[in-house]
Amino acid sequence: MSKLFGRVASVTVDTTKVDGLRIAFKVEQNPSKEPDTLELSIYNLTKDTRANMSKARARVELSAGYTDTQDVIFRGDLRRAYTVAEGPDRITKIFCGDGEVAFRTSRINKTYKPGHDIIKMIKDMAGTLGVDTKDAIDKIGQGTFRGGLTQLFKGKSVSGSAADALDEMLKGLGYQYSIQDGQLVVVPKNEATDHEAVLLSPTTGLLGSPEAGEDGKISILALLQPRLKPFRKLKLDSLSLKGFYRIEKATHTGDTHGAPWQTQIEARTL
Repeated sequence: MSKLFGRVASVTVDTTKVDGLRIAFKVEQNPSKEPDTLELSIYNLTKDTRANMSKARARVELSAGYTDTQDVIFRGDLRRAYTVAEGPDRITKIFCGDGEVAFRTSRINKTYKPGHDIIKMIKDMAGTLGVDTKDAIDKIGQGTFRGGLTQLFKGKSVSGSAADALDEMLKGLGYQYSIQDGQLVVVPKNEATDHEAVLLSPTTGLLGSPEAGEDGKISILALLQPRLKPFRKLKLDSLSLKGFYRIEKATHTGDTHGAPWQTQIEARTL
């Protein structure tokens, strides 16, 4: 594993990229259809750069990590931005949602006859969300729905929010989805993605001891690692707990010039 030394972060809003300044952030990622969120503070931008980074619905990308390894930790849509003065500093605050614009605005209004192909229905719903769906659709097509169902037994009318319709459809088939970094991620309920498990131990960034929580979940604190995302498989190797877990929720908190640089996760045994 790469050495976890030397904090680095960069932000791109539309076509404007910023690095080298103080950047503080909080990314909250969840396993539901609701958009992941980013709260971002950038210190002492020039007047022109502040204007460039305040475009409504602009695409935002945050990368963070360490001197020899830096990964995308968030991609999404700008909700709002403004600048405040705190002493000698001018702090630009940016708030974003992952896939937010399409999630809020996408609609579907279709009627499907008995015998209609279920994969085509899912494509219709997912295709309105404005995110990359190819990998998710391919993986759904390789799986088996509950009872081996591949076609509608009864006709179905779908009208309203495409995000809600997709959520209802997938839950009925034993799947769940989330939008992560502009991509649709779909997994069977209580299973993990097919990415390689992330090893978390005292030598790979684990901080303290995992703590037992409610509903069989455990809480884990680690040095900041963008790879720790919902649905990912986690291999935990601590003094108190060992084994494979599925990440349920991840909160990444960082400040290139301050104290926090960590990832808090909730996980459940696989």
